[in-house]
This record gives sequence, C-alpha cells and structure tokens, in this order.
Amino acid sequence: MPTFELAVFYSGLSRNLGSGYNTRVDEAKSAAYNLKALEGIEYGLYKDSRLRDVPVSVYEKWKDRLPPVFAKRALHYYSEMDRVEKGVEAWKQGDIKAFGKLMFESGYSSINSWETGSPELIPQRSESSTSMLPLPSEWRESKVRYVSPLGRKRRQRLLFPGLALGY
Repeated sequence: MPTFELAVFYSGLSRNLGSGYNTRVDEAKSAAYNLKALEGIEYGLYKDSRLRDVPVSVYEKWKDRLPPVFAKRALHYYSEMDRVEKGVEAWKQGDIKAFGKLMFESGYSSINSWETGSPELIPQRSESSTSMLPLPSEWRESKVRYVSPLGRKRRQRLLFPGLALGY
C-alpha cells in the first residue's frame, strides 16, 4: 500500500442538533416496514423495523413503489453496505485508490441520498487527496481525508483558505 496520511479537518462550525437526523432514521424504518409489507414478509412492530432485515433483492423489486424519500434512505443504506464490503476488500488488497473512491462515494451518498452534511464540508477532490468523507450524520465540524504526504501547505490553502492549520 502506498504511503498516506489521514487528515481530519475542523471547519470551525458548531453542530446543529435540530438537523432532522431522527426524521431520516424514521424514514429508513418506514422504508423497511413498507418493503416487508410489499413483499409479504412478517413486519411486526414498526419500532423494530430495520433495513438490515430486508434483503436487497426485495428493495430492488419494490423500490419504485416506495415514496421517493423512503427510497432515497433505503438506497443510501444498501449502497453503503455494498461499499463497506468492497472497501474491506480494497483495503486487504492495498488498493488505496479504490478505497478512496468508495469513501468519496459514501460522502456523496450521505449528502444526496441521506441528505446530511453542510455546504461547507461537501466533498471536493483536489490533486493532493483521493478521498473525502464527511464524518457521520450531522457532524458539521469535521471532514476526513487520506492524503499524500506531499503538498501539505498547498492542501491547507485549498481546503480552508485563510485558516491556519497545523499538522
């Protein structure tokens, strides 16, 4: 595996607790509950519904029957699970570029299908980085990149102009 550094960048933003995260969790539960009903799977209590209990094949079969927002939440879940499996393999193979691509796709899905993140931390690619991952859920404060050890000063200027970042 090539040499790389893990960089965590703090944006100076505070966390917004009224962000709608719990609503998105409920939308994912609703997707699971609906998919089970559509497929004829025992769905039990709503509070116990989880997408992990619904095979991806059921999602693929019925996704067009879900309300669009439920379908987006399920898409994020299933695509994230696929990325995790591929990421483990890329890491085992020492394929840092493939791993970085998966990290970037995860961030993109978080923004577009889970609808989380802040404009200040939306992933961006630059010559000095291969990946960007906004940290989980509503963390507006930070983002993670793994980067080449070369070009630290340039990266600092590109990512947060005007801020003095140290390594």
